[in-house]
Amino acid sequence: MAEALTELRHLTGRLRALRNVANATPLDYVRWLPMQEEFLKEEARRRLLRLGNQWGGKTWVGLANGIMHCLGEHPFYDVPAPPIKGAIVCATWAQSIEIQEKLWHLLPKGELHPDTVYIPGHGFRGKNICVRFRNGSMIFIKTTNQGGLSLAGGTYDWVHFDEPPKNARVYSEMVKRTLRGAAGGFVWLTFTPVNAPVEYIREMCESKEHKMVDLHSRCTPEMLIPIGANLPIRINGVPADQNWIDAQEADSFEYEVDVVVHGGWEFRSSGRMFSAYHDAVPPKGHTVTEAPPFFGGEFELCFGADHGSGANFSSCAVLVGTVKTPEGFDAIWVLDEYVSDGLTTEQQDARGVIEMLARWGWKWSNLNKAHGDRVHYGAGGKYGRQQGKKSNGQLQRAIAREMGIQAHEMGVKIGTVKRGKGHAQHSVKYGERWLHRAMVRGHFHVSKRCERVIGMLNSYSGIDDQWKHVCDALRYSLVHAIFAQRQRSSAPIHNG
Repeated sequence: MAEALTELRHLTGRLRALRNVANATPLDYVRWLPMQEEFLKEEARRRLLRLGNQWGGKTWVGLANGIMHCLGEHPFYDVPAPPIKGAIVCATWAQSIEIQEKLWHLLPKGELHPDTVYIPGHGFRGKNICVRFRNGSMIFIKTTNQGGLSLAGGTYDWVHFDEPPKNARVYSEMVKRTLRGAAGGFVWLTFTPVNAPVEYIREMCESKEHKMVDLHSRCTPEMLIPIGANLPIRINGVPADQNWIDAQEADSFEYEVDVVVHGGWEFRSSGRMFSAYHDAVPPKGHTVTEAPPFFGGEFELCFGADHGSGANFSSCAVLVGTVKTPEGFDAIWVLDEYVSDGLTTEQQDARGVIEMLARWGWKWSNLNKAHGDRVHYGAGGKYGRQQGKKSNGQLQRAIAREMGIQAHEMGVKIGTVKRGKGHAQHSVKYGERWLHRAMVRGHFHVSKRCERVIGMLNSYSGIDDQWKHVCDALRYSLVHAIFAQRQRSSAPIHNG
Protein backbone atom coordinates (compact mmCIF):
# COMPACT_ATOMS: atom_id res chain seq x y z
CA MET A 1 0.00 0.00 0.00
CA ALA A 2 2.79 2.40 0.95
CA GLU A 3 4.64 1.61 -2.31
CA ALA A 4 1.48 2.30 -4.31
CA LEU A 5 0.98 5.67 -2.59
CA THR A 6 4.62 6.58 -3.23
CA GLU A 7 4.29 5.69 -6.90
CA LEU A 8 1.07 7.71 -7.12
CA ARG A 9 2.83 10.75 -5.62
CA HIS A 10 5.67 10.39 -8.10
CA LEU A 11 3.19 10.12 -10.99
CA THR A 12 1.35 13.20 -9.75
CA GLY A 13 4.61 15.10 -9.56
CA ARG A 14 5.58 14.12 -13.09
CA LEU A 15 2.16 15.14 -14.44
CA ARG A 16 2.42 18.48 -12.63
CA ALA A 17 5.87 19.07 -14.09
CA LEU A 18 4.61 18.15 -17.58
CA ARG A 19 1.70 20.56 -17.18
CA ASN A 20 4.09 23.35 -16.16
CA VAL A 21 6.26 22.70 -19.21
CA ALA A 22 3.20 22.67 -21.50
CA ASN A 23 1.97 25.95 -19.99
CA ALA A 24 5.39 27.53 -20.58
CA THR A 25 5.53 26.59 -24.29
CA PRO A 26 2.01 25.46 -25.25
CA LEU A 27 2.55 25.60 -29.02
CA ASP A 28 5.06 22.77 -28.72
CA TYR A 29 2.27 20.45 -27.57
CA VAL A 30 -0.52 21.26 -30.05
CA ARG A 31 -1.61 18.54 -32.49
CA TRP A 32 -3.05 20.38 -35.46
CA LEU A 33 -6.12 19.40 -37.42
CA PRO A 34 -5.63 18.98 -41.19
CA MET A 35 -7.03 22.40 -42.12
CA GLN A 36 -5.07 24.10 -39.33
CA GLU A 37 -1.82 22.63 -40.67
CA GLU A 38 -2.77 23.61 -44.22
CA PHE A 39 -3.29 27.19 -43.02
CA LEU A 40 0.09 27.24 -41.23
CA LYS A 41 1.86 25.91 -44.33
CA GLU A 42 0.32 28.53 -46.61
CA GLU A 43 2.90 31.28 -47.31
CA ALA A 44 0.55 33.70 -49.10
CA ARG A 45 0.47 37.17 -47.56
CA ARG A 46 -3.33 37.27 -47.94
CA ARG A 47 -5.17 34.16 -46.81
CA LEU A 48 -8.54 33.11 -45.44
CA LEU A 49 -9.38 30.05 -43.34
CA ARG A 50 -13.12 29.52 -43.90
CA LEU A 51 -14.74 26.74 -41.86
CA GLY A 52 -17.97 26.02 -40.01
CA ASN A 53 -18.64 26.89 -36.39
CA GLN A 54 -17.04 25.10 -33.43
CA TRP A 55 -15.03 22.37 -35.07
CA GLY A 56 -12.10 23.73 -37.10
CA GLY A 57 -10.01 25.65 -34.57
CA LYS A 58 -9.98 28.77 -36.78
CA THR A 59 -9.27 31.33 -34.05
CA TRP A 60 -6.78 29.03 -32.35
CA VAL A 61 -4.55 28.56 -35.38
CA GLY A 62 -4.86 32.23 -36.41
CA LEU A 63 -3.59 33.32 -33.00
CA ALA A 64 -0.86 30.70 -33.06
CA ASN A 65 0.35 31.97 -36.43
CA GLY A 66 0.66 35.49 -35.03
CA ILE A 67 2.68 34.26 -32.04
CA MET A 68 5.05 32.36 -34.35
CA HIS A 69 5.64 35.52 -36.35
CA CYS A 70 6.35 37.52 -33.18
CA LEU A 71 8.86 34.93 -31.98
CA GLY A 72 10.58 34.93 -35.38
CA GLU A 73 10.26 31.14 -35.48
CA HIS A 74 7.76 29.52 -37.86
CA PRO A 75 7.73 25.76 -38.54
CA PHE A 76 6.82 26.04 -42.24
CA TYR A 77 8.21 29.25 -43.76
CA ASP A 78 10.69 32.04 -43.09
CA VAL A 79 9.42 35.07 -41.19
CA PRO A 80 11.12 38.43 -40.51
CA ALA A 81 13.34 38.70 -37.47
CA PRO A 82 11.87 40.33 -34.31
CA PRO A 83 10.79 42.80 -33.17
CA ILE A 84 7.46 42.22 -34.95
CA LYS A 85 4.26 44.21 -34.49
CA GLY A 86 0.91 42.53 -35.09
CA ALA A 87 -2.79 43.32 -34.56
CA ILE A 88 -5.76 41.08 -33.81
CA VAL A 89 -8.99 42.71 -34.99
CA CYS A 90 -12.20 41.67 -33.21
CA ALA A 91 -15.80 42.64 -33.94
CA THR A 92 -16.71 43.66 -30.36
CA TRP A 93 -15.09 44.17 -27.00
CA ALA A 94 -16.96 41.14 -25.59
CA GLN A 95 -15.52 39.00 -28.37
CA SER A 96 -12.05 40.40 -27.71
CA ILE A 97 -12.22 39.16 -24.10
CA GLU A 98 -12.75 35.61 -25.39
CA ILE A 99 -9.93 36.04 -27.91
CA GLN A 100 -7.57 37.36 -25.23
CA GLU A 101 -8.25 34.27 -23.10
CA LYS A 102 -7.37 31.96 -25.99
CA LEU A 103 -4.29 34.04 -26.78
CA TRP A 104 -3.12 33.81 -23.18
CA HIS A 105 -3.39 30.00 -23.20
CA LEU A 106 -1.22 29.85 -26.35
CA LEU A 107 1.47 32.37 -25.39
CA PRO A 108 4.90 31.11 -24.25
CA LYS A 109 4.91 32.65 -20.79
CA GLY A 110 8.71 32.75 -20.51
CA GLU A 111 8.97 34.88 -23.65
CA LEU A 112 6.64 37.62 -22.39
CA HIS A 113 7.73 41.01 -21.11
CA PRO A 114 7.12 41.44 -17.35
CA ASP A 115 4.70 44.30 -18.13
CA THR A 116 2.30 41.86 -19.83
CA VAL A 117 -0.28 40.88 -17.22
CA TYR A 118 -3.38 38.81 -17.93
CA ILE A 119 -6.41 39.02 -15.61
CA PRO A 120 -8.82 36.07 -16.02
CA GLY A 121 -12.24 37.22 -17.14
CA HIS A 122 -11.00 40.75 -17.93
CA GLY A 123 -8.19 40.30 -20.44
CA PHE A 124 -4.74 41.86 -20.58
CA ARG A 125 -4.09 44.82 -18.33
CA GLY A 126 -3.96 48.26 -19.89
CA LYS A 127 -6.18 50.74 -21.70
CA ASN A 128 -4.73 50.13 -25.16
CA ILE A 129 -4.29 46.36 -25.05
CA CYS A 130 -0.77 45.32 -26.02
CA VAL A 131 0.92 41.97 -25.43
CA ARG A 132 4.66 42.60 -25.23
CA PHE A 133 7.45 40.04 -25.75
CA ARG A 134 10.95 40.13 -24.32
CA ASN A 135 12.34 40.35 -27.87
CA GLY A 136 10.46 43.61 -28.48
CA SER A 137 7.56 42.13 -30.48
CA MET A 138 4.04 43.38 -29.71
CA ILE A 139 0.47 42.22 -30.37
CA PHE A 140 -2.30 44.83 -30.22
CA ILE A 141 -5.96 43.92 -29.69
CA LYS A 142 -8.38 46.13 -31.64
CA THR A 143 -12.14 46.22 -32.25
CA THR A 144 -14.19 47.50 -35.18
CA ASN A 145 -17.10 48.85 -33.11
CA GLN A 146 -16.58 52.39 -34.35
CA GLY A 147 -15.69 51.66 -37.96
CA GLY A 148 -12.45 51.77 -39.92
CA LEU A 149 -11.20 55.13 -38.65
CA SER A 150 -11.01 53.83 -35.08
CA LEU A 151 -8.27 51.48 -36.29
CA ALA A 152 -6.07 54.22 -37.68
CA GLY A 153 -2.59 54.77 -36.33
CA GLY A 154 0.63 52.80 -36.55
CA THR A 155 1.79 50.14 -38.96
CA TYR A 156 1.89 46.38 -38.52
CA ASP A 157 3.79 43.39 -39.82
CA TRP A 158 0.67 41.24 -39.65
CA VAL A 159 -3.07 41.61 -39.02
CA HIS A 160 -5.47 38.84 -38.01
CA PHE A 161 -9.24 39.33 -38.52
CA ASP A 162 -11.09 36.82 -36.36
CA GLU A 163 -14.52 37.63 -37.82
CA PRO A 164 -15.56 39.01 -41.22
CA PRO A 165 -14.69 42.74 -41.22
CA LYS A 166 -17.98 44.64 -41.01
CA ASN A 167 -17.34 46.28 -44.39
CA ALA A 168 -14.66 46.71 -47.06
CA ARG A 169 -13.54 50.01 -45.52
CA VAL A 170 -12.50 48.37 -42.25
CA TYR A 171 -10.57 45.71 -44.15
CA SER A 172 -8.80 48.18 -46.44
CA GLU A 173 -7.91 50.46 -43.49
CA MET A 174 -5.99 47.66 -41.79
CA VAL A 175 -4.40 46.43 -45.03
CA LYS A 176 -2.97 49.91 -45.52
CA ARG A 177 -1.33 49.56 -42.10
CA THR A 178 0.61 46.47 -43.25
CA LEU A 179 2.30 48.00 -46.30
CA ARG A 180 5.79 47.81 -44.84
CA GLY A 181 8.71 46.87 -47.08
CA ALA A 182 8.62 45.82 -50.71
CA ALA A 183 6.43 42.78 -50.20
CA GLY A 184 4.15 44.28 -47.54
CA GLY A 185 2.92 42.61 -44.40
CA PHE A 186 0.68 39.61 -43.79
CA VAL A 187 -3.12 39.66 -43.46
CA TRP A 188 -5.09 36.56 -42.56
CA LEU A 189 -8.76 36.04 -41.79
CA THR A 190 -10.37 33.18 -39.87
CA PHE A 191 -14.14 32.97 -39.81
CA THR A 192 -17.45 31.35 -40.65
CA PRO A 193 -19.25 33.53 -43.24
CA VAL A 194 -21.92 34.91 -40.88
CA ASN A 195 -22.54 38.07 -38.81
CA ALA A 196 -21.29 40.49 -41.50
CA PRO A 197 -21.37 40.98 -45.30
CA VAL A 198 -18.78 38.73 -46.94
CA GLU A 199 -19.43 39.21 -50.65
CA TYR A 200 -16.49 41.62 -51.04
CA ILE A 201 -14.18 39.06 -49.40
CA ARG A 202 -15.49 36.34 -51.70
CA GLU A 203 -14.74 38.58 -54.67
CA MET A 204 -11.16 39.06 -53.44
CA CYS A 205 -10.75 35.28 -53.13
CA GLU A 206 -12.00 34.77 -56.69
CA SER A 207 -10.00 37.69 -58.13
CA LYS A 208 -6.47 37.16 -59.43
CA GLU A 209 -5.69 40.79 -58.66
CA HIS A 210 -6.08 40.51 -54.87
CA LYS A 211 -4.31 37.12 -54.53
CA MET A 212 -6.37 36.14 -51.47
CA VAL A 213 -5.94 32.39 -50.88
CA ASP A 214 -9.19 30.76 -49.72
CA LEU A 215 -8.60 27.69 -47.54
CA HIS A 216 -11.86 25.80 -47.02
CA SER A 217 -13.19 22.35 -46.23
CA ARG A 218 -16.58 20.93 -45.39
CA CYS A 219 -16.93 19.31 -41.99
CA THR A 220 -16.10 15.63 -42.45
CA PRO A 221 -14.86 12.97 -40.01
CA GLU A 222 -11.39 13.12 -41.60
CA MET A 223 -11.10 16.84 -40.87
CA LEU A 224 -11.74 16.19 -37.15
CA ILE A 225 -8.78 13.85 -36.56
CA PRO A 226 -5.50 15.61 -35.59
CA ILE A 227 -2.43 15.00 -37.76
CA GLY A 228 -0.75 11.78 -36.61
CA ALA A 229 -3.73 10.63 -34.50
CA ASN A 230 -6.29 7.88 -35.01
CA LEU A 231 -9.20 9.26 -33.00
CA PRO A 232 -11.20 12.47 -33.50
CA ILE A 233 -11.07 15.45 -31.17
CA ARG A 234 -13.65 15.67 -28.41
CA ILE A 235 -15.92 18.72 -28.25
CA ASN A 236 -17.59 19.29 -24.88
CA GLY A 237 -16.62 15.71 -24.02
CA VAL A 238 -18.25 14.19 -27.14
CA PRO A 239 -16.18 12.52 -29.90
CA ALA A 240 -16.45 14.68 -33.03
CA ASP A 241 -17.31 11.85 -35.42
CA GLN A 242 -20.01 11.45 -38.07
CA ASN A 243 -22.68 11.20 -35.37
CA TRP A 244 -21.51 14.55 -33.98
CA ILE A 245 -21.64 16.11 -37.46
CA ASP A 246 -25.16 14.76 -37.99
CA ALA A 247 -26.20 16.28 -34.65
CA GLN A 248 -24.79 19.69 -35.65
CA GLU A 249 -26.73 19.59 -38.92
CA ALA A 250 -29.94 18.62 -37.13
CA ASP A 251 -29.39 21.36 -34.57
CA SER A 252 -29.24 24.05 -37.27
CA PHE A 253 -31.94 25.49 -39.49
CA GLU A 254 -32.01 23.59 -42.76
CA TYR A 255 -31.26 26.69 -44.83
CA GLU A 256 -28.14 27.58 -42.80
CA VAL A 257 -26.44 24.16 -42.53
CA ASP A 258 -24.10 24.76 -45.49
CA VAL A 259 -22.75 27.95 -43.89
CA VAL A 260 -22.92 27.32 -40.15
CA VAL A 261 -21.72 23.70 -40.18
CA HIS A 262 -19.66 23.57 -43.38
CA GLY A 263 -18.39 27.14 -43.81
CA GLY A 264 -20.05 27.72 -47.20
CA TRP A 265 -20.40 31.19 -48.66
CA GLU A 266 -24.18 31.35 -49.03
CA PHE A 267 -27.31 30.46 -47.10
CA ARG A 268 -29.81 28.48 -49.11
CA SER A 269 -33.20 30.00 -49.88
CA SER A 270 -34.82 30.03 -46.46
CA GLY A 271 -38.04 28.22 -47.37
CA ARG A 272 -39.69 26.88 -44.24
CA MET A 273 -37.96 28.00 -41.05
CA PHE A 274 -39.14 25.25 -38.68
CA SER A 275 -38.48 22.20 -40.87
CA ALA A 276 -37.94 20.15 -37.69
CA TYR A 277 -41.63 20.53 -36.83
CA HIS A 278 -43.85 17.61 -37.89
CA ASP A 279 -47.61 18.04 -37.88
CA ALA A 280 -48.35 14.58 -36.50
CA VAL A 281 -48.95 13.05 -33.09
CA PRO A 282 -45.97 11.82 -31.00
CA PRO A 283 -43.69 10.00 -31.22
CA LYS A 284 -43.36 10.95 -34.90
CA GLY A 285 -44.63 14.50 -34.57
CA HIS A 286 -45.25 17.42 -32.22
CA THR A 287 -49.03 17.98 -32.40
CA VAL A 288 -51.01 16.70 -29.41
CA THR A 289 -54.73 16.27 -28.72
CA GLU A 290 -54.53 15.40 -25.04
CA ALA A 291 -53.81 17.55 -22.00
CA PRO A 292 -50.13 17.81 -21.02
CA PRO A 293 -48.90 15.22 -18.51
CA PHE A 294 -47.75 17.92 -16.07
CA PHE A 295 -51.31 19.02 -15.25
CA GLY A 296 -51.67 18.60 -11.52
CA GLY A 297 -47.89 18.91 -11.07
CA GLU A 298 -45.25 21.62 -11.14
CA PHE A 299 -45.17 23.78 -14.27
CA GLU A 300 -44.95 27.42 -15.34
CA LEU A 301 -47.79 29.05 -17.22
CA CYS A 302 -46.53 31.68 -19.68
CA PHE A 303 -48.19 34.31 -21.86
CA GLY A 304 -46.83 36.10 -24.93
CA ALA A 305 -48.44 38.85 -27.02
CA ASP A 306 -47.64 40.57 -30.31
CA HIS A 307 -49.60 43.74 -31.09
CA GLY A 308 -50.90 44.48 -34.56
CA SER A 309 -53.80 45.55 -36.73
CA GLY A 310 -55.11 44.60 -40.15
CA ALA A 311 -55.55 41.27 -41.88
CA ASN A 312 -51.85 40.39 -42.05
CA PHE A 313 -50.80 42.07 -38.81
CA SER A 314 -53.40 40.89 -36.34
CA SER A 315 -52.95 41.03 -32.61
CA CYS A 316 -52.05 37.58 -31.32
CA ALA A 317 -51.36 35.93 -28.00
CA VAL A 318 -50.34 32.44 -26.96
CA LEU A 319 -50.60 30.44 -23.77
CA VAL A 320 -47.66 28.13 -23.07
CA GLY A 321 -46.84 25.70 -20.29
CA THR A 322 -43.25 24.71 -19.54
CA VAL A 323 -41.76 22.03 -17.32
CA LYS A 324 -38.16 21.00 -16.73
CA THR A 325 -36.97 17.73 -18.18
CA PRO A 326 -34.64 15.45 -16.16
CA GLU A 327 -31.77 16.79 -18.35
CA GLY A 328 -32.55 20.38 -17.33
CA PHE A 329 -34.16 21.50 -20.61
CA ASP A 330 -37.51 23.25 -20.89
CA ALA A 331 -40.28 21.05 -22.32
CA ILE A 332 -42.75 23.32 -24.11
CA TRP A 333 -46.50 22.83 -24.48
CA VAL A 334 -48.30 25.43 -26.61
CA LEU A 335 -51.77 25.18 -25.08
CA ASP A 336 -53.92 27.84 -26.68
CA GLU A 337 -53.97 30.95 -28.85
CA TYR A 338 -55.88 34.14 -29.51
CA VAL A 339 -55.50 35.79 -32.93
CA SER A 340 -57.70 38.70 -34.01
CA ASP A 341 -59.30 38.56 -37.44
CA GLY A 342 -58.39 42.13 -38.28
CA LEU A 343 -58.42 45.60 -36.76
CA THR A 344 -59.38 45.38 -33.08
CA THR A 345 -59.35 47.57 -30.01
CA GLU A 346 -57.34 46.70 -26.93
CA GLN A 347 -60.65 45.92 -25.18
CA GLN A 348 -61.51 43.32 -27.82
CA ASP A 349 -58.03 41.85 -27.47
CA ALA A 350 -58.45 41.74 -23.69
CA ARG A 351 -61.71 39.78 -24.02
CA GLY A 352 -59.99 37.33 -26.36
CA VAL A 353 -57.15 36.79 -23.86
CA ILE A 354 -59.56 36.25 -20.94
CA GLU A 355 -61.63 33.79 -23.00
CA MET A 356 -58.45 31.90 -23.89
CA LEU A 357 -57.59 31.52 -20.21
CA ALA A 358 -61.17 30.63 -19.30
CA ARG A 359 -61.19 27.68 -21.70
CA TRP A 360 -58.75 26.03 -19.30
CA GLY A 361 -60.49 27.20 -16.13
CA TRP A 362 -57.75 29.77 -15.45
CA LYS A 363 -57.63 33.46 -14.66
CA TRP A 364 -54.85 36.01 -15.18
CA SER A 365 -53.68 35.33 -11.62
CA ASN A 366 -52.68 31.78 -12.67
CA LEU A 367 -49.93 33.11 -14.96
CA ASN A 368 -46.27 32.88 -13.93
CA LYS A 369 -44.74 34.90 -16.80
CA ALA A 370 -46.04 37.42 -19.34
CA HIS A 371 -44.19 39.32 -22.07
CA GLY A 372 -45.23 41.42 -25.03
CA ASP A 373 -43.85 43.39 -27.94
CA ARG A 374 -42.93 47.06 -28.06
CA VAL A 375 -45.59 49.68 -28.81
CA HIS A 376 -47.47 49.14 -32.08
CA TYR A 377 -48.55 52.44 -33.62
CA GLY A 378 -51.02 51.17 -36.21
CA ALA A 379 -52.12 53.24 -39.19
CA GLY A 380 -50.38 56.60 -39.41
CA GLY A 381 -47.15 55.37 -37.86
CA LYS A 382 -45.29 56.71 -34.85
CA TYR A 383 -45.78 60.36 -35.79
CA GLY A 384 -49.11 60.09 -37.64
CA ARG A 385 -52.66 59.74 -36.41
CA GLN A 386 -51.72 56.54 -34.54
CA GLN A 387 -54.97 54.74 -35.34
CA GLY A 388 -54.95 51.41 -33.56
CA LYS A 389 -51.97 52.18 -31.30
CA LYS A 390 -51.41 49.28 -28.90
CA SER A 391 -49.01 48.57 -26.08
CA ASN A 392 -48.46 46.19 -23.20
CA GLY A 393 -49.69 48.80 -20.75
CA GLN A 394 -52.90 49.38 -22.69
CA LEU A 395 -53.56 45.65 -22.93
CA GLN A 396 -52.84 45.23 -19.22
CA ARG A 397 -55.31 47.98 -18.29
CA ALA A 398 -57.93 46.60 -20.68
CA ILE A 399 -57.65 43.12 -19.13
CA ALA A 400 -57.98 44.66 -15.67
CA ARG A 401 -61.14 46.51 -16.73
CA GLU A 402 -62.64 43.29 -18.05
CA MET A 403 -61.84 41.65 -14.72
CA GLY A 404 -63.25 44.57 -12.74
CA ILE A 405 -59.98 45.35 -10.94
CA GLN A 406 -57.16 47.88 -11.11
CA ALA A 407 -54.14 47.09 -13.30
CA HIS A 408 -51.79 47.07 -10.28
CA GLU A 409 -53.92 44.32 -8.71
CA MET A 410 -53.33 41.86 -11.56
CA GLY A 411 -50.14 40.35 -10.11
CA VAL A 412 -48.04 39.38 -13.13
CA LYS A 413 -47.44 42.36 -15.41
CA ILE A 414 -46.81 42.16 -19.14
CA GLY A 415 -43.10 42.88 -19.47
CA THR A 416 -41.76 44.43 -22.67
CA VAL A 417 -39.17 42.32 -24.44
CA LYS A 418 -35.73 43.91 -24.42
CA ARG A 419 -34.36 45.60 -27.51
CA GLY A 420 -31.21 47.47 -28.41
CA LYS A 421 -27.68 46.21 -27.88
CA GLY A 422 -27.66 42.43 -27.60
CA HIS A 423 -31.43 42.11 -27.91
CA ALA A 424 -32.31 43.01 -31.51
CA GLN A 425 -31.83 41.03 -34.72
CA HIS A 426 -29.47 38.40 -33.31
CA SER A 427 -31.82 37.77 -30.38
CA VAL A 428 -34.69 37.07 -32.80
CA LYS A 429 -32.61 34.43 -34.58
CA TYR A 430 -31.38 33.03 -31.28
CA GLY A 431 -34.97 32.63 -30.06
CA GLU A 432 -36.06 30.98 -33.30
CA ARG A 433 -33.09 28.61 -33.13
CA TRP A 434 -33.96 27.82 -29.49
CA LEU A 435 -37.46 26.76 -30.60
CA HIS A 436 -35.98 24.71 -33.44
CA ARG A 437 -33.68 22.85 -31.04
CA ALA A 438 -36.57 22.11 -28.69
CA MET A 439 -38.35 20.47 -31.66
CA VAL A 440 -35.24 18.47 -32.58
CA ARG A 441 -34.96 17.18 -29.00
CA GLY A 442 -38.65 16.24 -28.92
CA HIS A 443 -39.35 18.80 -26.17
CA PHE A 444 -41.88 20.80 -28.18
CA HIS A 445 -45.62 20.10 -28.29
CA VAL A 446 -48.53 22.13 -29.64
CA SER A 447 -52.22 21.57 -29.04
CA LYS A 448 -54.38 20.78 -32.06
CA ARG A 449 -56.59 23.74 -31.12
CA CYS A 450 -53.72 26.19 -31.95
CA GLU A 451 -54.48 26.39 -35.67
CA ARG A 452 -52.56 29.63 -36.31
CA VAL A 453 -49.49 28.45 -34.39
CA ILE A 454 -49.52 25.20 -36.39
CA GLY A 455 -49.94 27.22 -39.59
CA MET A 456 -46.93 29.33 -38.61
CA LEU A 457 -44.79 26.27 -37.87
CA ASN A 458 -45.67 24.84 -41.30
CA SER A 459 -45.32 28.11 -43.26
CA TYR A 460 -43.05 30.69 -41.56
CA SER A 461 -40.04 31.47 -43.76
CA GLY A 462 -38.43 34.26 -41.72
CA ILE A 463 -39.98 37.16 -43.61
CA ASP A 464 -42.21 39.87 -42.13
CA ASP A 465 -45.67 38.45 -42.85
CA GLN A 466 -48.70 37.24 -40.92
CA TRP A 467 -46.76 34.23 -39.61
CA LYS A 468 -43.92 36.30 -38.16
CA HIS A 469 -46.24 37.88 -35.59
CA VAL A 470 -47.48 34.49 -34.39
CA CYS A 471 -43.86 33.37 -34.10
CA ASP A 472 -42.98 36.54 -32.18
CA ALA A 473 -45.81 35.96 -29.69
CA LEU A 474 -44.52 32.42 -29.13
CA ARG A 475 -40.96 33.68 -28.60
CA TYR A 476 -42.12 36.38 -26.19
CA SER A 477 -43.94 33.82 -24.04
CA LEU A 478 -40.64 31.94 -23.60
CA VAL A 479 -38.17 34.84 -23.51
CA HIS A 480 -37.28 34.15 -19.86
CA ALA A 481 -36.32 30.53 -20.66
CA ILE A 482 -34.57 31.37 -23.93
CA PHE A 483 -32.20 33.91 -22.43
CA ALA A 484 -31.68 32.01 -19.19
CA GLN A 485 -30.29 29.13 -21.26
CA ARG A 486 -28.25 31.57 -23.38
CA GLN A 487 -26.47 32.74 -20.22
CA ARG A 488 -25.84 29.15 -19.12
CA SER A 489 -24.52 27.96 -22.49
CA SER A 490 -21.22 29.85 -22.44
CA ALA A 491 -18.94 26.86 -21.81
CA PRO A 492 -15.75 26.97 -23.88
CA ILE A 493 -15.37 24.53 -26.75
CA HIS A 494 -12.48 23.15 -28.77
CA ASN A 495 -9.94 25.64 -30.12
CA GLY A 496 -12.44 27.39 -32.37
